[in-house]
Amino acid sequence: WGLGGPVLVKAVGWLPLAGLFFRALCSSYSSPEISKGKCNLFDGEWIPNPSGPAYTNKTCRFIDGHQNCMRNSRPDMSYLHWRWKPYECEMPQFDGVKFISGMRNKSWLIGDSILRNQIQSLICLLSEVNAVSLMY
Repeated sequence: WGLGGPVLVKAVGWLPLAGLFFRALCSSYSSPEISKGKCNLFDGEWIPNPSGPAYTNKTCRFIDGHQNCMRNSRPDMSYLHWRWKPYECEMPQFDGVKFISGMRNKSWLIGDSILRNQIQSLICLLSEVNAVSLMY
């Protein structure tokens, strides 16, 4: 895929990751409202998303059995077909290739069991475009 090999994720702390992830997310996309801070990402609404989630427990091997929402939640899956839309701008789809390029050769700080769910989600998104290896 021309991305220079696998992404190595180091698990050591969570707060710096949140800022690093947000900075990489904002700089990776061409939305001028987001990159210039003119869009409040927290002010918006849930809208229908016919394409569904970017990954599921069937497509991502990093989801543990006890985290399998498709097996452990309600039988109807309509809740999977929604996405967040800020009022003031368009939030682009996550682009794993751009994210990996922006994060290459950087240290990733990942924290406790609460943040583990978020990093598993990020790893599932990235595993769609590149090999991901973990180091704990």
